[in-house]
Amino acid sequence: MKNFLKTLSSSLILLSFTMLFSCEPSPRKVNVKIDNEFVKNNKVILDDSIRIPFYKTDNEFANMVLMSGEHHVSVNDGPKMPFTVGIDGGILNVSRRDFVIYSIKYEMGNPNPLAGLLGNNVDIPEELAAQLNSTVVEYEVPLLVDGYVVYNKTLAESQEDLKKVLKTKSKSKFDTHLVFVPAAELFIHKTWDFDIHETAPEQVEMRVEEGQRYAKTYRSSIMEATTFPLYAMFSGEYNVEKITDEELASTIGNW
Repeated sequence: MKNFLKTLSSSLILLSFTMLFSCEPSPRKVNVKIDNEFVKNNKVILDDSIRIPFYKTDNEFANMVLMSGEHHVSVNDGPKMPFTVGIDGGILNVSRRDFVIYSIKYEMGNPNPLAGLLGNNVDIPEELAAQLNSTVVEYEVPLLVDGYVVYNKTLAESQEDLKKVLKTKSKSKFDTHLVFVPAAELFIHKTWDFDIHETAPEQVEMRVEEGQRYAKTYRSSIMEATTFPLYAMFSGEYNVEKITDEELASTIGNW
């Protein structure tokens, strides 16, 4: 009887291990972006034996195909650096650049809550409109990038004003549509919709209910941090200023 129980116990343990490993996702081919110019000028070795080639493409970031799972890479005969490729791919950041993942807002209709009652041609005072929309406005967490502070125009009018706002508003009022990815991240897992340097469409499909007058949705993209302040400035949605307040910089850094 004891032998039977011991055999049964061993079988159950073996079955448990089999089920555990069978649940692991199978490796699959995924797309990974890499700095093409860096590869051209440096010796980049993948998994001990594969030298990543320079790709003949007009894009600054070339696309290569890797299997999902564990890998390591070395640059110019330096130490092996391990990284994990997820099933959604990402960027192999061998050139050690900073990046920003940012949102792109798509809207349909008129966000003015009185438009349906008074008509689209009625002018609503800005103060009243701001109050009416206060429950649905999202504020992105301010971003420090390349010596600049980037923050929503609807959030504050100056760095001094921004400092006061961050001290009084709850973190729950902010979203994380702006994400700074530091150069220390060797592999950046893809969480964005449009790849680096990919042109975002002017419109996207949105699910709306019958009679709904306004809808919005977000998509996301990624770009080099050094380029983002210029993009933010021309987008019209952000204030972009050289950081002049050390206390503000510390507050944002600890936010």
